Amino acid sequence: MTTEQNSNGQNAGEPPPHLAQDWLYYEEHTALTVFVELKKALLDLAKNANAKNVHESRVLLRRWSSVWKVLKADGWRTKGEGADLERELKSISAMLGNLRDCDVNIEIAESLGAGRRILHNWKYDREVLGRKTRKCLRKLDIESLMKRLKRFLQDRPRKLRKKLVGRQQSAYKHLEKFVAAQEETSKQLALNAQEAGELHKLRLSIKAWRYLLVEFYGLTNLELVRAQQLLGKLNDLHRIADRLSGYEKELVDEPLSKLRQQQNNLLADFEKIRGNLPFGLRPRVLTVHGQAKSDLKL
Repeated sequence: MTTEQNSNGQNAGEPPPHLAQDWLYYEEHTALTVFVELKKALLDLAKNANAKNVHESRVLLRRWSSVWKVLKADGWRTKGEGADLERELKSISAMLGNLRDCDVNIEIAESLGAGRRILHNWKYDREVLGRKTRKCLRKLDIESLMKRLKRFLQDRPRKLRKKLVGRQQSAYKHLEKFVAAQEETSKQLALNAQEAGELHKLRLSIKAWRYLLVEFYGLTNLELVRAQQLLGKLNDLHRIADRLSGYEKELVDEPLSKLRQQQNNLLADFEKIRGNLPFGLRPRVLTVHGQAKSDLKL
């Protein structure tokens, strides 16, 4: 990505033309774009709740959650259907989070050389949870849920427009307050986060910040991706260490020793980028040798 910065570290240049359009129209377009991918992922999941489909569905639900957070603040959520859809999608996300944790636990435990009994117990837990999840997904009726969500995303902005006559503004200007607030939260957490719980909050904040940039601005940033990856692995290792601590010492001494070494390495890697997070990053159209060039993508 070609990036110009001014003396304050902000990107120089002009906002991209597509972000000059009305914010409500842009939010509607963004929500429907993510919806199409979410629908496919969840329908695939309903057919087969394997590790791949669980992971892909979780990613799409996280993307949806980042978009919905903005829509909700802008009045999209209603007490009836909007609240029901929010609750049902959160329920699916929570179920899939537990399943994904099981898959990651097993994968990492195997890489650490965990004993047969530990792996057998964790694989059994995953099988039981998988059956329960499939049952819940059938009860929810994903196809019907997606039809309701699409209808809501098409109907709700029409009603909102009637209330916004004379109060329109560009998507770029409107979205700034959401990105700036999340950026500031991440900045404060990055300054002080040391313990596992603090690093977990920082991970969630960086994830929310990154998805805002991706979904609404089309910006992908390698520093944010790397930070989220490192903090995610640290969170996984912390969770696994807690689970291993419930077994006999002789079973977990070696796996825990390897785990702690990995934690130290990850923390050292994160410290290298902690101070280089891209605060102030915004999409701009740059002029290079007389030609306009957008820095929307890496």
